[in-house]
Amino acid sequence: MVTKQRTAQAGVPTNETELVKVDIATLQDNLNKLFARQNRRKMSKLYQDDFDYLWDLKELALLEKKQLVEVPGTWLSEMDLALRDLNERSHTH
Repeated sequence: MVTKQRTAQAGVPTNETELVKVDIATLQDNLNKLFARQNRRKMSKLYQDDFDYLWDLKELALLEKKQLVEVPGTWLSEMDLALRDLNERSHTH
């Protein structure tokens, strides 16, 4: 299967089958926000596996001094939903 590639943009829906290029600084910031709050709210096992993979990918990219990484669009969508959910919960408490 051939996948499309594009650069992720905030608020733009992603196709589940495409790989999306993400700025490593943005990925790092979002993962750090989720990591800081994950003890308060358990992530699903499926998302925890994706999170662990993204964390390792981010660490490797930092070691290799890469500016962009490619990830499945669905993973970015799930991370965006998790961040929105955390933000909504923090505003309601």
